[in-house]
This record gives sequence, C-alpha cells and structure tokens, in this order.
Amino acid sequence: MKGVKKLVKVLATSNEKVALETTVRTVWELGKVEENKLKLVEMEGLIGGLVRVMRKDGERFWVARENAVRAILWISYQGCVKVKKGLFKHEGLIAGLVEILGQKRSEYKLAREKAVVAINNIAEGADAEVKKGLFKHKGLIAGLVETLGQKGSEYEMERRNAVGAIRRIANGADEVKAGLFHFPNLMSRIEAIIGGRNLNDTDTKEWALKLKKKIEHMGWAAMRSEQAVMRTEQATIKSNLETVRTEQATMRSEQVEMKSSLTSVQDSLSRVEKVLATLSSNLATLTSNLAPTETLDLTLSNPPPTTTVSTGNKKRSNLAILVDNQATFNHTLKKVKKEKDDISRSLEALEDAETCTVCLTTKRSVLFLPCGHLVCCGECSKKVDECPMCREVIGNRKTVFM
Repeated sequence: MKGVKKLVKVLATSNEKVALETTVRTVWELGKVEENKLKLVEMEGLIGGLVRVMRKDGERFWVARENAVRAILWISYQGCVKVKKGLFKHEGLIAGLVEILGQKRSEYKLAREKAVVAINNIAEGADAEVKKGLFKHKGLIAGLVETLGQKGSEYEMERRNAVGAIRRIANGADEVKAGLFHFPNLMSRIEAIIGGRNLNDTDTKEWALKLKKKIEHMGWAAMRSEQAVMRTEQATIKSNLETVRTEQATMRSEQVEMKSSLTSVQDSLSRVEKVLATLSSNLATLTSNLAPTETLDLTLSNPPPTTTVSTGNKKRSNLAILVDNQATFNHTLKKVKKEKDDISRSLEALEDAETCTVCLTTKRSVLFLPCGHLVCCGECSKKVDECPMCREVIGNRKTVFM
C-alpha cells in the first residue's frame, strides 16, 4: 500500500472537494481487499481522516462524505475481529456514524444508508466486548430505532440494515438482550415491521420476528431475575432498618437515663458546693476567734483562768471538726464532679454516634448497602463511593427517617 501516508495527509488537512472525493475513493477501493483491511485500521491518522470527512457538512461535500462512509463500510465488511474491534475503539468513528444517522436532509440519504450498513458490518462476527460497547454507545441504538420508524419504500434498505444491526448486537451478552427489551419504541417498531403490509422484504420480516423473540425471551427472564434481586434487597433493607431502629431506640433510652442522672448529679454537686461554702465560712470565723485566745495563753506569765482555757479548748475542738468535715466534703465534691464528667462524656459519645462521620455536624440519615452501616448524612452520602466505616463499595443507598 504505497502512498497511503500521502492519502492520510490529504484526509487530515485538505478542504478541496475534488481532492477529498478522489482520496476517499482510493481508500474505499483499498478497503475492499481483505489483506489491506487491518493495515488501514492500524495506519495512524487514516480512520481519523475518514471521520473528519464524514463530518463535513453541506451539499458541497456530499460525495466525499458518502464515500468516506462507504470506505468504512468496505473496511468493516467481512473483516476479522481485530478489524472490527479496531474500528469500534477508534475515537470518534461510532459517534460520527451515529451523527449521520440523525441527519434528515436529502443530501444525507445515501450516507445514512451506508452508515447503517457499516454499523451492521462492525457488529457482525464481532466479539462480545464490541457488541456490548455498541449497545452502550450514546445514541447508537436510539438512531437505529429511529431508522426502524421511517415510513415509505425509500427507507426500506435502511430499515432492513437497521434490523440486521440490532439483531447482530443482540447476539452479544445477555445484558445487551435484556437492555434492548427495555429500550423505548424498539419493540413497537419491530412489531410494526413484522405486521407491515407494504413491506415486501420477507427476510427483513423474518429477521424482525427472530429479533423480537430473542429480546423478549431474555427481557422477561431478566425482569424476573431483577425482581428476585429487588425482593432480596428489600428484605435486606428492611432487616437493616429494623436493626438500626432498635439500636437508635436503645441509644435514646440510654440518653434519657443519663440526662436524668446528670441532673441528679448536678443537684448533688450544687448542694455539696453550698455546704462547703458554709464550712469554709465557719472555719474562717473559728480561726479568727481562736487567734486572740492563743495569744493570751502565750503572753500571760501566770496560768489563765479556767474559763479562758475551757473556751480555747472548745474552739480548737470545733475547728478540728470543721476541718475534718471540710476534708470529707472536698472528697465528696471530687467524687460528684468525676461522676458528672463521666456522664457528660457518655452523653457526648451517644451524640457522636448519631452524627455524620464525614461532616461531624449533621445527623446520620442514609443507610449504605450491602454493608448496612448508617454513618452519613444525606449530603455527605452523595460524596462517597465507599462506606467510611468498612470501605466496602456502596451498591445502594436508603434514606432512613428516625
């Protein structure tokens, strides 16, 4: 394939109508030869150049545009799996074909027909990855379904190839067949083709009938499977919710008890503090009264009168009692304060257990499945893909109203 690099350069840069038409036709002829197909797909810039021409708008380029689609058609026709996979994976190619499917203007008619055939060819004999990728490609199935709905004999070839393309894509994974079952308008348009009186193409009707049966078979089976999975998930959610509600009720009961205990402890603390204040005041008074008596004992050379000694001893005794009482109440005060601190910490821990582990401010409200952890608020649950508690991937989220 000498001179292909020059062709690539023209496809990538030229805006000359004749040059593009001639170059694309050359690529189209090369694509008819089996041994050239994979080389063309692997040639850097060639498929991208064809996509560039395919996307040129206006009547001026309609021949070049049609020939570019035709070149893709021939490269994909009876190509090996590597060829089909290479075309599918080429950035912009499938999107370009889908874009042409959506064009309704008359100058796009032939390009539309060839685009449907090209998609049909890529899907034929391709591996499951390509078929699944075609099904999931944004707009492709919708474009083919739209083609199925076209009225009139002038669209007969397009409808035929659209049925063929969907039929081949449906030969892929069960996931694809099940997905087609749910696709808007597909089944109704297939049924319209099967029941159409004006459609003389019996092969298309037969293909449509087989496609309908295949999609329905997998679709109903998938629906039953989905329903079973949903029932299991619902049972799991219900069980997890019951567990969460039980835990929440227990926590609330503990909170009520602790708040009651805290109130009682605070009352006791207040009483002890008042008694200590009284004791401290009495102690200060006794200490003040005792000082003159002790001074008198030291200054008198003769023994003091009996009444004075007696009074001093009594004051000392009262002082000792007050000091002892104060020590006891100080110990009680420390004990009550510790009890208060313990209860306060327990209450904080219970409140933390209800607070979102991400923002640490809002109440938890979203249950993660399948792990069953309730650790996030509504806003934070949208920001995580894994459970913050166990790091399991989140499959589903359930809002819990407590």
